[in-house]
Amino acid sequence: MYLLGVYLGNSLIFGSHSSGFRSSRWVRMRVWALSILFWLLTVLLDRHVERVSRRTCNLPYVTMVLADNLQVILT
Repeated sequence: MYLLGVYLGNSLIFGSHSSGFRSSRWVRMRVWALSILFWLLTVLLDRHVERVSRRTCNLPYVTMVLADNLQVILT
């Protein structure tokens, strides 16, 4: 989960090494889109695959944590 978070943060803010910082509006739109995508994925996985479980750290839990953290970043 940590490595996935670091990857998403670096790709959202820095992108490629030559572009430097990206505009905050573009980053905010991407974070909104990813947050909505992860929430929808969490709901689908929770209903059709398996329940969210922190103990087993399954895929629905990982998507829920990513969606929650992205949502916190936006506020």
